[in-house]
Amino acid sequence: MKKSGGLRMTEAEARQRFGDSAVDRSLAAWRTSPGRVSVPAGTPTWSAAKPTQRRWFDGEVVTFPSKMEARVYDRLEREVRAAPGSRLYRQVPLPLLSIDGNVRGVPYVLRVDFALVAPGRPVRYIEAKGPRRSREWARGAAAARAAGFQIEEVAE
Repeated sequence: MKKSGGLRMTEAEARQRFGDSAVDRSLAAWRTSPGRVSVPAGTPTWSAAKPTQRRWFDGEVVTFPSKMEARVYDRLEREVRAAPGSRLYRQVPLPLLSIDGNVRGVPYVLRVDFALVAPGRPVRYIEAKGPRRSREWARGAAAARAAGFQIEEVAE
């Protein structure tokens, strides 16, 4: 496939076509090229989350972005099945109050992982969170609390 005037191929295809040593030299030069941010070996990235699949209530296979979120879903699924009339929603947008004068009229939202709705009880907003939290999440959660939403942060 042509891309930007050059040929694009996988590393395996390049090794087969040009040989291991040529590809190793090329990769070494690319890794040390100016402008490339190098990360020392063993440095953790922002997230080591592994996508995990589960069956939703209707039988559809759903991919959760992390094993932790899938485990939270497993626990909430048991709660919903035990309480007749309960519903579970994923990736629920919560509208946030805006004080910056957004002239485009686009509302700010915070997406929480789950909302559990049970008859006669307040809606529970649940977010699967590990020990690391981004600044954006902290700001959004604070704005959601100011708007009256109570968000449970759980780690399973």
